[in-house]
Amino acid sequence: MTAKRGRLATAGWVATFVACVALANWAIIHIGADNGDGGPRTLPLGFGLHAPSGVIFAGAVLTVRDMIHERLGTLGVLAVIAASAPVTALTSTRSLAIASVVTFAIAEIADLLIYERMRHRRRIRAVVVSNAASGVLDSVIFLAIAFGTEAAITGAPGMAIGKVGASVLTLALVEILRTLVIPRRAVGTEANERGAEAEPSRAERAVR
Repeated sequence: MTAKRGRLATAGWVATFVACVALANWAIIHIGADNGDGGPRTLPLGFGLHAPSGVIFAGAVLTVRDMIHERLGTLGVLAVIAASAPVTALTSTRSLAIASVVTFAIAEIADLLIYERMRHRRRIRAVVVSNAASGVLDSVIFLAIAFGTEAAITGAPGMAIGKVGASVLTLALVEILRTLVIPRRAVGTEANERGAEAEPSRAERAVR
């Protein structure tokens, strides 16, 4: 049963990853303020900063990717990244799709390499640092390819902050769910084990 739950959980993370990739590209052309200059739709972050609306889901992608890495390892998560890249072509315009695929591959691999190097010491720190680095890299490359150098200069700070913030919030949610779910499973397993120990075997019942 434990193995089955593990497989279902892994499938859930992979599905969440693919969904966030699709939603990030869909949101950037459907949600938020239309600036009317051919640029991405944006959302306000506060303090005068704005970010492309897909940043909410793009930030979540970073943390979800690390969760998949914990379950499938380096080769497994690389396979998921490769399989997810074409999803961008189905959920955005051609120019955005090209920018997304190139940026996605570069930033996700950078995130993966940093996370792999740090994860054995402190996992949460590894998630935050790798997501911050790839978030900045992703923001600059994506905006430069999709909308030009000027957009990258003006929009990258807000996009990077929004993306890292979304990834941190996702990480916090994951940790909260872990603290709620894992203890319940542990209690249930312990109760089952006690029940099994207390229940006499068929041979014992026959002797009695």
